[in-house]
Amino acid sequence: MSVTDITPAEPEFLPQVGEEPTPAAAPAPAAPEADDDDAVEFEADLDALVEGAGADDDDDEGGADDAEELVEIEFNGQKFKAPKALQAELAAARAPAPEPAATAPATPAPTADDQAAEAEAEAEYQKDVGYLAYAYDKLAEFEAITPEQRAQIRNVDLARAQELADNENALRSAINAAEDRVAFREDQAAEQQRAAAEQAANSAVEAARKFATEIPKVIPGWNAKQAAQVSAYAMKVHGYTREELQSIRDPRQVKILHSAMQQDLARAKQLRQKASETAPKPTSTPTKGRGVKASALPSSSDSMDTWVEKEAARMNRAGRR
Repeated sequence: MSVTDITPAEPEFLPQVGEEPTPAAAPAPAAPEADDDDAVEFEADLDALVEGAGADDDDDEGGADDAEELVEIEFNGQKFKAPKALQAELAAARAPAPEPAATAPATPAPTADDQAAEAEAEAEYQKDVGYLAYAYDKLAEFEAITPEQRAQIRNVDLARAQELADNENALRSAINAAEDRVAFREDQAAEQQRAAAEQAANSAVEAARKFATEIPKVIPGWNAKQAAQVSAYAMKVHGYTREELQSIRDPRQVKILHSAMQQDLARAKQLRQKASETAPKPTSTPTKGRGVKASALPSSSDSMDTWVEKEAARMNRAGRR
């Protein structure tokens, strides 16, 4: 996974107010080679963290982290090593965030009377739906009477025929009225859902703007590159999903992730350095034959003719042994 691949449709962390995150396909405007080197080194650090997770915990004690006491904290089901001072931030992040000041007239909360009226309207709607199911069956019985049967009823009992017609007309009128009420209620519910969805979308936009305004204050120097790095770190090392990152709107949560990433990256560099120091060094292999060593390349001070003469003399000496 590359850091530049972290480009969801909605950014995980907005870099700053009014600035859209850099798209994945767009190269950095300056020093692309340095940025590529940084990305490669960052990926190597993440790989070292994943491969050496928990293997070098003892070495961390007494290392670079001694400058600031570290503690293990748990947040959103994930465990991090972070400065002890962040415990207060964690407690604050777990507390309900204060409601932001409304920038537009908000929909007033329903009163008890509103809730009672809504419950009554819903009950009437369900009653109408049930009635229509019954009424459609009764109407089908009237429609099943053929014209010949109706004429026969009129010839035998005119009053009965008139009563039958009146009952059918009354049923049709009741069906029409119930259908109108059901349609009105369903249109009303659809409008309420549309208004709720619009309000939720507006609230999400406002929360994103507030997040973009606050996060540079919480993490000085916050930018799109740091946002991409924290996203990659959270997903690769701690198993966050893109949806979970997109749902974060409290900058204090990002600060905890950012601090944990810095501590882990410092540990990853130590893991990589230790691995390079303990790696076996290559040794020269003698050539086959009577212990003749492989010839060295000519030095910068030797001409090719001089080097050939030296090699011939060395081979003669080796052959006389």
